[in-house]
Amino acid sequence: MAVSLKETVTSLSKTVPEDLFDRAITHSTYLEYLKRGEVNSIIGFLQKDVFPDIVKKLEERMKAISARGYDLGPTTTARLQKAVAAVAETIRGGMNSAGAAMKKSLQGIALTEAEWQRAALNKSVGRYLNVDFSLPAVSSLKSIVDSVPMQGHVMDEWWGTLTKKTQDEVGKAIKIGVVEGESVSDIVKRLEGTAAFKYNDGVFGKTARSTEAVARTSVNHVVTQAREQTFNENADLIKGVQYVATLDDRTSMICASLDGKVFPVDEGPRPPQHYNCRSTVVPVLKSLSELGFKGKKVPSASRASMNGQVPEKQTYGSWLKKQPKELQDEVLGPTRAELFRTGEVKLDGFVNDQGKVMNLEELQKKEGIEIPKVLLTEGAQGTSDIKSMVKEEGLSSSVINSKIHETYKELLSLDKADNSYSKIKDVFINEKGSQIKQILQSRDKIISKLQSDVSNSLPITAIVDEGKKFNSKAKEATDFVSSLVSTKKKGVKEIAFYVNVGEEYKRPFFNSNNLTLYCTSSTKASEIVHEIGHALETTIPNLAKKAKQFLAIRVAGEKMEEINKFFKGTSLIFDRNERGWRDKFIDPYMGKYYPKSTELLSMGLEMLFANPQKFYQKDPEMFNWLVNLLGGVL
Repeated sequence: MAVSLKETVTSLSKTVPEDLFDRAITHSTYLEYLKRGEVNSIIGFLQKDVFPDIVKKLEERMKAISARGYDLGPTTTARLQKAVAAVAETIRGGMNSAGAAMKKSLQGIALTEAEWQRAALNKSVGRYLNVDFSLPAVSSLKSIVDSVPMQGHVMDEWWGTLTKKTQDEVGKAIKIGVVEGESVSDIVKRLEGTAAFKYNDGVFGKTARSTEAVARTSVNHVVTQAREQTFNENADLIKGVQYVATLDDRTSMICASLDGKVFPVDEGPRPPQHYNCRSTVVPVLKSLSELGFKGKKVPSASRASMNGQVPEKQTYGSWLKKQPKELQDEVLGPTRAELFRTGEVKLDGFVNDQGKVMNLEELQKKEGIEIPKVLLTEGAQGTSDIKSMVKEEGLSSSVINSKIHETYKELLSLDKADNSYSKIKDVFINEKGSQIKQILQSRDKIISKLQSDVSNSLPITAIVDEGKKFNSKAKEATDFVSSLVSTKKKGVKEIAFYVNVGEEYKRPFFNSNNLTLYCTSSTKASEIVHEIGHALETTIPNLAKKAKQFLAIRVAGEKMEEINKFFKGTSLIFDRNERGWRDKFIDPYMGKYYPKSTELLSMGLEMLFANPQKFYQKDPEMFNWLVNLLGGVL
């Protein structure tokens, strides 16, 4: 990202870190209103549509049993089991509907939060630097809801647990009622609760409380992950993330111990750490010197503000005390706010006007955020059908191919490729791909054609410790990759990595932190090609980003699962924490999830090296994407 200093600056009364902190806490206050609105919406849906359906189904089924008496013989037992099963199915349908509504809302929250964070950074940093912070891909933000685990479980698993718990509790209540000879209305009371306890003592009350906890925690999770993706997207400007527990009046021990600590982007603990967690995160920017701005040319106001220290830990009360009167009145209500200002009311944690709620549109309006509704609509299209366009205009095949490439690149830059790629992928085969199709009979001819189409091949150097003998196949591997990668549009003239040769390594791997390939003296050339793919993602700007964009396009709408599920019936066993998407990849491992990279480039290169015919025939879409990416087209 191009960044330059502004010659004339409008100085803040506080440093950029302080301003970002204040914006985050103010926004978190509004998020608490949003959480309450989301809870009211989902609980209202349960109480209006789901719970009455359960009672209705129960009453229908129990009439047949009660009419015959509760003799608890085989016939009654069978009817009872069928009744419980029918009610359980009604619960499943209702909870699935509730979960689907919640997931749709959370996707909107993810898009909103990323836009808010980008705007907050632009407003704070934009006073001193000419910069426009980037947004993550829409598909990547939406996938948070389905694919990024919250405390070890993805959203479908949380809702599955809620559903199962409700089914078990309702089934238990029915069976107890039958055993004790209760009437249908008495059994219903077991579900609905009693007026004396404000209907909190029934099964439905327990389900509502559990649902509220999951809903509140899910909002925090999605908000945090959307910010994390935004930080990751701007890693050239953001160096860390501060954990902030300011809003918690009953801060858990773990949040209290993390409050104020700074962690690298994509590393370390993040909220939510527990149910109903109110902790949040704030970006920590690189200093001007870390951004390469040094010397007397830096305006003093810019230097003082951009290099400010991360704010100290503080309670919500101490923070609110320093905020404008208007915000205090908004949060506490005018009467309580006046008592707060005079010192008659003290606050440690978040307290507000208890009746205040917000829906997503109200939050967006409050923060001045605009999210095009088309991005919130399932299956929304980003462009018109290219096939129809070029057919109507009577364009030649070469112009068609050119327009396809231009459109695809435009979609990627606009983060809309996830909505439009399915419309153009059938014609996304350029002239190079067509020629390859004609010479599939020979691996060598394919490789030769690919290499002849690449100008300005990328020099790749493997640095081996003195006295260590690198694999004899290594030169073949580095030469192969080098011949396929063009430097024309990659912004890099050469790459180099270190090699650590040792017989103790069970399998080769590339460490992106120290740019080192670990292997044995007998590692296969195809395996070295694979690891060089990881080196390319690490060293070539935006290559990993483009790979993650393509992955998001391919797996859009698919649930992330444990990798082991893709390899059932094989001898391969992976760690249970390794997750990914199956898609229709030739090798299921291609869909593995990493925070900052993928397996697409490395495994794609390995297949190009080993069997390009099979690669093209089995997955022409990925074949063409990889060839064009390496050749500098994309």
